[in-house]
Amino acid sequence: MVPRNPDLSALINLPDFTKEPIRVQQFAIWTITDNPARDAYMPVSDAQTSGGPMTAEFTRIRELFLLAKIQLAK
Repeated sequence: MVPRNPDLSALINLPDFTKEPIRVQQFAIWTITDNPARDAYMPVSDAQTSGGPMTAEFTRIRELFLLAKIQLAK
């Protein structure tokens, strides 16, 4: 299935995206689909971390968006 959202499609088709931790992947997808306020993300847990995105994760999402040519001002 191909996403109808061109930004989402660009993101998930990045080779680097599948190598990212699940938290970065999920928060990046939510940023595109829901664009929540920085403190309004649903928590995601992995073996080391639980909660909303950390600063380093926001930074990596920004880098992925730039690689995928997704406009940051949306």
